[in-house]
Amino acid sequence: MVDEWVQESSFRVWFGHTSPILDAAPRIARAIMSTADFQRVGGEANLNREIAWAIQGTGDDYDDQPDTNPGYDWESARRRVRAGILEYVQKHNRDA
Repeated sequence: MVDEWVQESSFRVWFGHTSPILDAAPRIARAIMSTADFQRVGGEANLNREIAWAIQGTGDDYDDQPDTNPGYDWESARRRVRAGILEYVQKHNRDA
């Protein structure tokens, strides 16, 4: 689902100053978290950032433009996003 969103031309910004990941992250957050979860973790801005980082990866997996990379590993990105969201919610549940 998300990989299809970021591959749509509407996600591309032709001025080179942003990534489609920044558009995809809020959609992912809203698709998987309830309104109550959002309120409990303090809103979506920080969560969106965590999701964006998980999609773009780090080290050898880093890719801030996955929509243009036919070899991008979407399964790894999904696992990173799921793990990141779980960790984020758990952290905020402990801090609450």
